[in-house]
Amino acid sequence: MSGFLEETIEVYHKYSIGDDLTDLSVSEIEQLIDRLHHEIDRLREEHSQRGSSRAQAEALFR
Repeated sequence: MSGFLEETIEVYHKYSIGDDLTDLSVSEIEQLIDRLHHEIDRLREEHSQRGSSRAQAEALFR
C-alpha cells in the first residue's frame, strides 16, 4: 500500500452504562475503557472542587 496514508480512526460509540457490549470490537472496547477512565478522572476532579467549595462556605458560617 505504498503511497497511501494510513490512519487510525477512532470509533465513537454512543454508550450508556449497562448497554449491551456484544456488537463492540475489541478496539472499540479499549477506546471506551480509555474514555471512561478519563471521565472518571474528570468526575473526581469536579467532586473534589465542589467539596472544597462547600468546606470553604461552611467555614464562613462557623
